Amino acid sequence: EEFVFVDEMSKNDHDTARRYGRALSGERADFVDNFVRGDRYSMVAAITIDGYIATRVIPGSFNADEFRDYITEQVLPEMNPYPASRSILIMDNCRIHH
Repeated sequence: EEFVFVDEMSKNDHDTARRYGRALSGERADFVDNFVRGDRYSMVAAITIDGYIATRVIPGSFNADEFRDYITEQVLPEMNPYPASRSILIMDNCRIHH
């Protein structure tokens, strides 16, 4: 109950393209792919054992300043001093976290 996990992800139109295909034996698997990436959206979310406590979606990519703003404006207000619930923040070592 103490842990709050934070992670981010991004998506663009090219992310939905199939990476594998099937065809009859000896036949070539042809497919049409969208090579235009389109708009990119990034999302970051904080989740506990009880569910999401803070999310943010932005066009483009997160940078260190935007990530810091998200943590200070949305995540930290939902957290508590240790050893209470929601008192330990866990995140990976993504460059924007430093």
